[in-house]
Parts: sequence; C-alpha cells; structure tokens
Amino acid sequence: MSAILGAVAALFELAPHGIVYWGAYQWLHPTPNDWSLAQFMVLATVAPLMRYACLASSLTLWHAVAFDVLKRMRLVMVERISNATPQFLHSQTPGLLKQTLVEDIDAVENSVAHQIPDVFGLCVALFGLCVALFGLCVALFGLCKFCTQLMEFISVRERLLHIAH
Repeated sequence: MSAILGAVAALFELAPHGIVYWGAYQWLHPTPNDWSLAQFMVLATVAPLMRYACLASSLTLWHAVAFDVLKRMRLVMVERISNATPQFLHSQTPGLLKQTLVEDIDAVENSVAHQIPDVFGLCVALFGLCVALFGLCVALFGLCKFCTQLMEFISVRERLLHIAH
C-alpha cells in the first residue's frame, strides 16, 4: 500500500506541469470560459495537497515497516548474543555491543524508511515522464506524417494544374 501511495505521490508531482500547460492553453484559447478557469484553480490547489497527503501516508507506512524490521533485527541480535559463549562476551567491549545493537541497526532505518520510497518514487516519475515523452513523440510523428502527406498532395495538385494548362 505504501508503494502505491508513493507512486501516486510521484504522479501528483508531475501534475503541476500538466496543470500549467492546460492553464496556458485555456488562457490562450480565444474564448476561455469561467468553468475551465475554475477547474484550473481547483486542480492547481488540489494536486499539491494530494501529493503531500499521499507522500505523508506513504512515508508513515514505510516508517512502520522500517521499525518492524529494526525490531526483528534487534530481537535476532539479542538472541544471538544471549546464546554466545562467555569467552566471546568477555572479548567484546560493551560499547561495541551497543554499537551493534543500536547504531548499526539504526543505519538500516534510513535506507528502509527514506531511500527505498524515494527510489521507488523516482522510478515511477521517470516511467511517467517516459510515457508522456513517448506520447509526445507519437503526436509529433503524426504531425510530421500529416505535413508530409499535405505537401505531397499540394505538389501533385500543382503538377496536375500545370499539366492542365
């Protein structure tokens, strides 16, 4: 669920670009109506709020997962230390055991709770951007194909008019 919320937050991160394009189109349109401008205002307000709501929910869920992972890792470490031989325990300093139980395991929290959601969101945003660029390429290809056929039609028409005269 947190991955889905992170993906939705990443898509809402791309929304302002589309909203600005749509707003500029509506503004430059010869007869912008009040309803389209009202929709633009609502979208411009709601999209960032939805992004932050999804991002906060996603990070909260990722933190819950991270703390569960940390708890399980600490329980495994305590079990292993409790089963360790007395010679091993006497050879270790209390500071080293504390570092292993607290600081080294806390380093995992950063990657699970922060870096994994960021990387996942980046992948979703890049995928969305690639889909948008592919759509733009298809549209530009269609426009080029249309212009080529139009020029060919005009050329054939002029040749036929030239032959007729």
